[in-house]
Amino acid sequence: RYQRRVRAGFLFGCVMRFKLIALDLDGTLLNNDKSISQENRQAVQQAHAKGVHIALASGRNLNRLAEYEQELGVDCFLLGYNGAKCLSKKSSDRQVLFHHPLSPETTNYVLKYCQENNVFIQLSLNEKVYAVEGHDRQSLAEVFHELTQTVHDWVPDFSQLINTSPTKILMISNSFEHREKIHADLQGKVPSGHLIKTHCRNQNHHQYYVEVMQKNVNKGFGLSLLCEKLGMLTSELIAIGDDDNDAEMLKTAGLGVCLAQGSELAKSMANKISPFSNQEHGVARELLEALGLVDVTEGEKEREILSGEVQVLV
Repeated sequence: RYQRRVRAGFLFGCVMRFKLIALDLDGTLLNNDKSISQENRQAVQQAHAKGVHIALASGRNLNRLAEYEQELGVDCFLLGYNGAKCLSKKSSDRQVLFHHPLSPETTNYVLKYCQENNVFIQLSLNEKVYAVEGHDRQSLAEVFHELTQTVHDWVPDFSQLINTSPTKILMISNSFEHREKIHADLQGKVPSGHLIKTHCRNQNHHQYYVEVMQKNVNKGFGLSLLCEKLGMLTSELIAIGDDDNDAEMLKTAGLGVCLAQGSELAKSMANKISPFSNQEHGVARELLEALGLVDVTEGEKEREILSGEVQVLV
């Protein structure tokens, strides 16, 4: 890896025309209070007005992505569950473009582990989030709801979830050390599945997660499929993220940007590390440079970024 300076919008002496922008939500498009800043909203709307497709790429379920799409004010592709399921734009009747759920064998293995080790588990199945009842799990669920606005459908015991094919499984802990133990216990052992470590926080809480996806499914995989369906190259994709579950999409994209507060893995996969965090309208600032938009960030003069330079890591 080495640093090379290129003019924004140009690479190898050729004009780069990006056709798709993929945005992570938590820690990227969203502030720490889980809202979209006016600066980020206006920048995304400018890009969309220029004819660039927008995809919301998140570990969240599709219903939550649709709510943020409405707040954003742009017709988006919805890539949920870390790339496992994708819906077309609202203007295209929200068709399912692809779906890669877990096998019953994977589900049963993880359910058994969680039951034996008293781990809080939730399954995303048919756009609902199922969890097993229990007084010791209620507080974890309440915090998860505060962080993600997810509503659980409770079942009385683990047997209700056996032999299902959820799109994603999530294990939740309030402890970093406990999350690391769960990951170590299951790493390399889940049949036909793979694990992703993620987290979510606000001003009051910090939770740690182990997510289980179908083997080889990730945001990069999902975006590659979406680009293929759109008849475009992944080199024409901008992806912006911050966490481990964004790493593959940052690696896949022609321009993969990790925000300043991002994880070490995400930074290692990106070809640009932003000096700006999600609290500093990092999405808006990076889109200004990549697409030559009018600057909407507070306290800066309106300008066309194409006349400047941006540092890219290759």
